[in-house]
Amino acid sequence: MKKNVAFILSVSIIFAVATGCNNNHVTDEKNTQGQTQKIAVEDLPSSVRDAITSSFPEGIIHDVSLEDENGTDVYEAEIVENEHKYDVQISLDGEILEIEQEIEPENLPETIAESIYAEYPGAGILIAEKVTRGQVTVYEVEVLSSGRKIEVEIDDNGKIIEEKVEHDSQKESDDPEAEDAESEHEFEGEQEGEH
Repeated sequence: MKKNVAFILSVSIIFAVATGCNNNHVTDEKNTQGQTQKIAVEDLPSSVRDAITSSFPEGIIHDVSLEDENGTDVYEAEIVENEHKYDVQISLDGEILEIEQEIEPENLPETIAESIYAEYPGAGILIAEKVTRGQVTVYEVEVLSSGRKIEVEIDDNGKIIEEKVEHDSQKESDDPEAEDAESEHEFEGEQEGEH
């Protein structure tokens, strides 16, 4: 009987230690809301690593961080595959939430470029990214138009979804109302079905 109790006690201690180690590992990775924590590639959970290698079989993982997104832990990895850079967000269960791919402005799809130049004649495209969230693809483009940087989000059909004007504190407008109207650009064409 004493041998059985000792055996059960030994198994219980081993189980408690093993379970405690796993919980400590998860606790160490846990973030407080809104914080980002750098982690080593070898510390990625296997579900996250498997999702990355499945989607990017030739990819090299560079920086990895654990971020809090509205109370949910999300892993973000910078991956380079075939000379292309990707920023990928992955959930703990291995679901790829978002892929951002830097692209050269001249490689934007024609419909996206046409939409930008129609909305911002004479603009220069500074930065372009293709962003995929599940089955939805959008393009995030930073343009320089009339001396202002404007971040534009466009769906894959060329429809402008959102724009944000970066205000230049050194450039003062003589007419503050005109500046406000420009920075709060409404897409009247959307309301009339022109875009």
